[in-house]
Amino acid sequence: MRTSVLTTAAAVAFGLVACSNDTSTYKDETESFIEDTDGEMAEAQDKVFTNAECDEPESTEVGTMYTCTATDEEGTTYVFDAEIDSENSFIVQTGVP
Repeated sequence: MRTSVLTTAAAVAFGLVACSNDTSTYKDETESFIEDTDGEMAEAQDKVFTNAECDEPESTEVGTMYTCTATDEEGTTYVFDAEIDSENSFIVQTGVP
């Protein structure tokens, strides 16, 4: 999985999905990406997230948006906006409580 973070007002993390993708693959890969304790989302927000749950995207078309939630160490639930930004790739906006 390719990942990188842009540090701006709202960090954005990028991920790649396996070549055999369908909507459930995007859902699963995004959940894993958010929960990665050594990953760029944890680094961007200086938090570790658990219990990530993403809505399954309606399609695998570029521009499809979907929402995820995850919980930080203090028990606060964060909402993340995700978007399929190119074939086999997604972006995740920094989560907000």
